[in-house]
Amino acid sequence: MRAAPTTPRSRLGTTKTTDRKTTADRETKWGASYGDSPQAVRAVELFLKQAPPAAAIFVDDFLSARRGTLDEFLLTNLRRSDAPGVEEGVFVRAWQAFARGATKRARSNAAERAWTQWRAFGGEDDRALPLHAMPAGEDGHASCVERTGVVRIDGCLSAASAEDLRDFVLATRDEGVALAAKDKEKGAERLSRVLSARDVDSEAESRWDVRLPWSTVVRDAVHEMMGARDDPASLGHALSVLSGGDSALLFECAAVVSTEGCAPQIVHADTVPSEAGAVLHTAFVALQDISAHQGPTRFLPHTHTCSRLHGELEQLEREHERGTPESDLLEGAPSVVALLRSGDCTLYDSRTLHCGGPHVAPPDRTSLPEEPVERVLFYVSFKHALATEAELANTDVHGAGSILPAVAAMRMCLGSVRSREV
Repeated sequence: MRAAPTTPRSRLGTTKTTDRKTTADRETKWGASYGDSPQAVRAVELFLKQAPPAAAIFVDDFLSARRGTLDEFLLTNLRRSDAPGVEEGVFVRAWQAFARGATKRARSNAAERAWTQWRAFGGEDDRALPLHAMPAGEDGHASCVERTGVVRIDGCLSAASAEDLRDFVLATRDEGVALAAKDKEKGAERLSRVLSARDVDSEAESRWDVRLPWSTVVRDAVHEMMGARDDPASLGHALSVLSGGDSALLFECAAVVSTEGCAPQIVHADTVPSEAGAVLHTAFVALQDISAHQGPTRFLPHTHTCSRLHGELEQLEREHERGTPESDLLEGAPSVVALLRSGDCTLYDSRTLHCGGPHVAPPDRTSLPEEPVERVLFYVSFKHALATEAELANTDVHGAGSILPAVAAMRMCLGSVRSREV
């Protein structure tokens, strides 16, 4: 009788066939006791649910031999496939297909969740109140942010300055997109990650976060935004009070651009609440009038100090719950939308929950004056003078510190910006 053929092991996943192990079998061979990270275990677990038999065998061979952690196994094999002259192999091909699908599903799931939240807020019937500015001449902007988490300051930038900066932002965005098409790493230096870059099941980008150089047009606009040093109602004065004085450092210098077809964002905060208190404050300045259909930013006042609501939203996300539970939570949370005129500003505590709305076509183009298709918000953030880098962590919600390395290296403090020394 002829002996049954043995199944050769593959270096990069070219094994042809054998019995597949069950999930229960594998669970005894991975985890913290082996030094595996929870992220690697979860990724491999999801991969094996859809992997072809030959790719699953490759993983099982590793688990049986166990030379290193699951993290090292993934890094070694996925990086080795990029080496010259090395065949890609079935495992790598299967993993790449899995990663592409996972990324697309994650984007769609995030966009679907954002739409659910938007409806819960009453987005379809414009239930939210507009964010109003304080009466002219009042100097309580800082105290309003301390109390509610957000304030509106009108007329921080002239219409002419806003238009010039808007043109510069869009040109910089276009350069970044073109660069990213040729070189993803270099493109990533110009364009930060942003929530809801694409809508559900869409491959078209419709939201961008553009890091800006400290060019003449950007510098002049920031100087103008800050206002006169002796004006207690100015943006610069409010930032100084909120940020522990003029030694606060510039932490972000960028712009958010959206266009028609842009999905809403999930509700999020830029930093997480902590005992440290306020660590970062951001000023969003509209570079054109913002109508309701252009996805104005929605803020949830008083949430900068409400750890309970932050925690409930995080728990729902971890458990992948959608629909009624999250809808009930957000339907009971008051919110305001920033329907700004060109040059108007919203100043907020980074712990305040907020989100961009959907940017859709106007309800009736024929009855509206001609308006820009893209909505552009320029923003700067200043780190509190006593804040540490650890306190600025945002659990990687959407990346942090949207600023070009060259601008960050200038270490510009609020005082020098207000005095127009830089």
